[in-house]
Amino acid sequence: MQQLTERQFPVLLRLQSLLDETMAVSRAILDNTFEDVEPLPEDDYVFIRDQLVQIDQILHTSTK
Repeated sequence: MQQLTERQFPVLLRLQSLLDETMAVSRAILDNTFEDVEPLPEDDYVFIRDQLVQIDQILHTSTK
């Protein structure tokens, strides 16, 4: 397995921290959906999903 560079290590740690926070926020959205008995608007979902796809593509490109 390849080691992270000195420059990549803090950046990856920050990304992992942001992803942990994003998971918590996503769970809060789900909780609110149940409590409010109101689904997340489709447009908001699509916007977020598309951003996640872009992040995936960027990260995948960085592995090459």
